Amino acid sequence: MPILINLVAIAAVMMVSLAPSDVVGSLRTQLPAALEHALAYAALGAIVSVSLRLRSWSAGVVGIVGLTMLAAILETAQLFVPGRSFWISDIVGSASGAC
Repeated sequence: MPILINLVAIAAVMMVSLAPSDVVGSLRTQLPAALEHALAYAALGAIVSVSLRLRSWSAGVVGIVGLTMLAAILETAQLFVPGRSFWISDIVGSASGAC
């Protein structure tokens, strides 16, 4: 069951990250994009940590690195999505939220 929870949470982030800009526009808040990323990845990190019961320091580091890599991959993939763009500040925001 924990794996399913993680997969659903990661799939949700992936779907929003790779959706065209006209779809994402309806989901945006008034917050800066980097802050939205930080909040989304903080929630994702919490879901992964709680569902997998990550208690060791090394497991936490692996989770942070994994989520940061996911953020970088998804941000790069946005170059191929209509109306989306690549921003380093979004990766930094995601990485800070993953911590």
